[in-house]
Amino acid sequence: MVNHMEKKPFKDTKLGQFLSNKAPKILDIVGDLLPDQGVIGIVKRLISSDPEIPEADRLEYEKLSMEFEKDVFALESEDRKSARLREVEVAKTTKHDFLMYVVGGVVLLAFLLVVYASVFMDVKGDTFVRTSTMVEQLCIAIVFYYYGSSKSSADKTKLLGQ
Repeated sequence: MVNHMEKKPFKDTKLGQFLSNKAPKILDIVGDLLPDQGVIGIVKRLISSDPEIPEADRLEYEKLSMEFEKDVFALESEDRKSARLREVEVAKTTKHDFLMYVVGGVVLLAFLLVVYASVFMDVKGDTFVRTSTMVEQLCIAIVFYYYGSSKSSADKTKLLGQ
């Protein structure tokens, strides 16, 4: 499936252009962190408390911020939809999703190695913490994707097809 909605760089969005014109100081401070949702809330507080920004610009920011959040939500929804469609297509063409088992097995093995290293080996340092965090996040993402709502959707599709 082709994704019809492309994610633009933040500076190319209406909200990014507004901030670069109306609140360049704020954009300079948090520009590298945007469009993280928590940072947008911080920007909102900065704009509402900056006496140099006119009320009309504050209202315009509110409007553009809501549009931006709506676009981000639409992209996330499209992403979930494509994941569900993938599961439907897999259910139509095969009896088992072998990729699910391979990826799940590899990540489970990596997780077990991290647990083993942290319990039985004297592993220290920032690199190990980052690696273990990354493996943990992969495990969570895979479990949610394959065994969460997408998995149950695929199982329902398979049952309906029988």
